[in-house]
Amino acid sequence: MADRPPGSRTVLPRPPRPRRGQAYTDLPLRRRVQHHAYDSARLVGFLALAVTLTTLLVLAGVTLVIVFVALVILSPLLLLTSPLWAPMAVAVLVSGAASIFGWCLFVAALAAATWAYR
Repeated sequence: MADRPPGSRTVLPRPPRPRRGQAYTDLPLRRRVQHHAYDSARLVGFLALAVTLTTLLVLAGVTLVIVFVALVILSPLLLLTSPLWAPMAVAVLVSGAASIFGWCLFVAALAAATWAYR
């Protein structure tokens, strides 16, 4: 290394870069494959994504099947007891609306008291 002059460094020829739309036809097969290959971290990420999506899809299907079967099994019971459910639903809705209205009045009274105190 000490024999060489400082400016004479060996430069290896680089393969020509393809233009846009031009294929890597002049490169060896190994370099063409390496150019398009994914690294292992990206491959593991894609594998984890595929496993997760498959699991979620299976769980969603199982959930829908269970809901459908429960609806088919419980619909006669719901139909037979509907004279009880309708008045109970009305009572729950009326009491819920009254409760919300009461809380709104409480908040309004608190705001009015705070305003009057100032």
